[in-house]
Amino acid sequence: MMRFSFKKGLVFLELTTRWQLMRRLASGKLQFESEQGEIKVITDGEVHRLWITGAWVIDVASIGTQADVIYLATPRDLSTFPEKWQKRARTRLHYIQKVNPEENKYNPIRWKKLINAAASEINDPTPPAASSVQSWWRRYRHTKSITALIPRSITGFERAKDPRYGVFEEILAKVYLTPQKLPKSDVVKAIQDHIEQINHGRDESQKIPHIARSTIYRWLGQLQHDIVDGARLGANVARVKYRVVMGGLKVDGILERVEIDHTPLDLIVIDKMTSVPLGRPWLTLAIDKKSRMVMGFYICFNAPSSHSVLQCVEMHPKLTHLTQ
Repeated sequence: MMRFSFKKGLVFLELTTRWQLMRRLASGKLQFESEQGEIKVITDGEVHRLWITGAWVIDVASIGTQADVIYLATPRDLSTFPEKWQKRARTRLHYIQKVNPEENKYNPIRWKKLINAAASEINDPTPPAASSVQSWWRRYRHTKSITALIPRSITGFERAKDPRYGVFEEILAKVYLTPQKLPKSDVVKAIQDHIEQINHGRDESQKIPHIARSTIYRWLGQLQHDIVDGARLGANVARVKYRVVMGGLKVDGILERVEIDHTPLDLIVIDKMTSVPLGRPWLTLAIDKKSRMVMGFYICFNAPSSHSVLQCVEMHPKLTHLTQ
C-alpha cells in the first residue's frame, strides 16, 4: 500500500488528455492544467469522484510506483482550518469516542445515555441526537481522520454554488495573496470595483449582484491558512508555522546531548581603520540540552561549516573529549 498527497506534478489521464496538478489554491481547490494549456479548478471531492468512477486514471509514471498499489489521499491537516471549525470537529470526535460505535451497535436509547454523559464532561448544553453521532461515525470510520468531521456546509459545498465566488477567487489572487500583505478592506474594495466594471453596460437581468462585506470577510476566514501564509509571509515562514511537532527529545543528564546551531548576528561590523562595512558575523553556539548551559561558541564572517563547528567544540575541554 502506498500513500500519496496531492502534490505538484501528479498527473491524471482523461481519455487522451493529461491533467497535471499545478497547485492548491487558497480556497482549497486544486488547479490542473492540460498539455493544451486548458485550466481546470476543482475540489478534492470532485477529483475523488472522477477517479472512483474511472473518468480519471492516475498516471503511475508521475508518482514512480507500481501499477498494483492502492492509492490513498493524505487528508488535509486540521490546523489549516479556522479555529471554530477545529473546535466543532474535536467536539464531534469526543462524542464518537465516548459512544464507541465499534463496540456499541446503534441503539438510540443506549447511545443517548452515553451522549448525555459525554456532554456533561465538556459542559455542552445542547448534546447531539444519536442519529447525528451515527452520521458522523459513518463519515469518520473509513479514514479515521478528524477532518472528516468538519461540517460539510462550511467546507465549500455551499459557496461553490455561488456564481460570485469566481469573482472573489480572481481578486483574491491579485490583491490578497501577495507579499504586500494588503488588508482585507482592500479585497472588499477591489471586488466591489471589479463587479462595477463587469456590470457596466449589462442588462439588469445579467448584472452580478454585489457581495456584502460580511460575506467577503467570511470567505476570507474560510481560506486554507497554510496557503494564505505561504503567499503573504513566504514559504519558509509557513513551513515553520505548520510543521508537525512530534515532541522533543528527553535527556536525563548533563552532556548527554549537546545541540549546535548557527545564526547571523543582528549587527554589522565596520572596520575601525577604513570605516568599510565588513558585514554580519555568524555565531555558532553549543548548548547542553539538559541544563541549557552554553558549552561553547565561535564567531566568524564565513558561512556555517564544519570548521565553525570544530572551533566551537574546541572551546570546552569536555566537548573535545566527547568528540574523540
